[in-house]
Amino acid sequence: MNPYEFEDAKEISSKLWQEACWIVINAYFDEKGLVRQQLDSFDEFIEMSVQKIVDESPSIALQAETRYKAGQIESPVMHKLKFEQIYLSKPTHWE
Repeated sequence: MNPYEFEDAKEISSKLWQEACWIVINAYFDEKGLVRQQLDSFDEFIEMSVQKIVDESPSIALQAETRYKAGQIESPVMHKLKFEQIYLSKPTHWE
């Protein structure tokens, strides 16, 4: 049985709740550091999310304009462009 399921269960005092929150927050920062959350989030974005965005993007249709040659109309050329596997690397151009 969960003691919090009863209506008459004792509530945690506000002061005790705040102390518990700060203990958890301090433990998190002691283990992870101040910026680890941002670094982990960025790494996940680069390693997983960018490729997922590319995979879910539709192909791009490119169509040339109609050309006229010696009284004839050439049918326009149609190209479809779809990005597949992406590769990210360190910058290669510096200014």
